[in-house]
Amino acid sequence: MHNLIGLAISAGYAVLIALATQILTKKKVLGPFGARKFLHIMISNWWIIAMIFFDNAVSASVIPVIFIILNTASRDMKLFEPMETKDTVGYGTIYYPLAMLTLAIVSFGILKKPFVGAVGMFVMGYADGFAAVIGKKFGTIRLFRDKTLEGTVVMFISSFVVTMLVSLFFSVPSPFWAAILVGLVATAAEVGSRNGFDNFSVPVLSMLCYYFAIMGT
Repeated sequence: MHNLIGLAISAGYAVLIALATQILTKKKVLGPFGARKFLHIMISNWWIIAMIFFDNAVSASVIPVIFIILNTASRDMKLFEPMETKDTVGYGTIYYPLAMLTLAIVSFGILKKPFVGAVGMFVMGYADGFAAVIGKKFGTIRLFRDKTLEGTVVMFISSFVVTMLVSLFFSVPSPFWAAILVGLVATAAEVGSRNGFDNFSVPVLSMLCYYFAIMGT
């Protein structure tokens, strides 16, 4: 019953985000880039619902699977305009829910530690999201391709902060070096990935890096 309630709340949250994005876009509060990053960040908060209500990998995987189907259809048929704009690169909108599914299977199922998946999810949502926003708006020192020094610094700092906050909330002992390591790995994955693949590489590598970093604590 708890899992069914979680699925209902998850569906409601997804609809709420979609409606908010549509409204903010139509009122021109958000442009195409801002709308995508709003979605990018807000969807990551779903992991809180998952940790509260789901107690197994199957239940936690339902929403990511639905997102994979919907995002694939949206990419091909332009079902959700704010998500599919002319400057959308690669398959990032599909990699994102695919990463969610991987995090759910590994952290809820194999590891039985959903908070480990939370690190990957929030690094993806908040650190990568804010890095892109800051890099686009304030970035002046270009590294290569579309990456800027300012965005890269924000990626590392945000990843470190997210990891520390999750660790402190779940009382993980001595999280500082784990947060440093996650920050470095997440930043390297974000800088090195192309065509939206960072939507998969950043959360999955962050989760695995965090897990192995705290195993000995």
